[in-house]
Amino acid sequence: EPNSYVVVATRSAARVHRLAGKTAVHEALEPLVKGIRGGAHVRTEARTVGQILLNRIPEIAARKRVIVSADGDLHQLPFEVLVTESGKPLLDSHVVSYVPSASVLVFLRNRQAQNAPLRPALAVSASETTSIASPSSTGAPSPFGAISRGVYDLEATQLPALPSANDEARSVSAALGTTSTVLL
Repeated sequence: EPNSYVVVATRSAARVHRLAGKTAVHEALEPLVKGIRGGAHVRTEARTVGQILLNRIPEIAARKRVIVSADGDLHQLPFEVLVTESGKPLLDSHVVSYVPSASVLVFLRNRQAQNAPLRPALAVSASETTSIASPSSTGAPSPFGAISRGVYDLEATQLPALPSANDEARSVSAALGTTSTVLL
């Protein structure tokens, strides 16, 4: 407040254009979005919002493609319904594309940097460590006892040990390097 801004960028230039404040934009936007969601005829509301957001941006009349990076409440708005100074919906004269806003890009980049994994893999094996044979083939009981497993915990079943699980866990660790952890 008291103003909002739009960055108008073309291949050859970029500039900042002043718009009405956030409150005025929101007050005009709310009935338009509600009308669209409700399936109502919204030509009047689309003209009002079009005047607030698109008027006095001559680049729109000179181009056939508009790429929108909407921020805040504007992300709910299908810009193609906005009525331009020509009296037609933007979709009648332009190809409208969307990209995430810069604030979303900053959020995603910071989130990825903060949540970067410390290890590319954690391999866990519950097979016998003294023998590669399964208990069923040797007749010896598993040192872990019977392992009860189920699919989505709907039906418990008894599954035999996996004799190569330890070797597979070690292979994953070797392939991914020293930052992997193996639990046997």
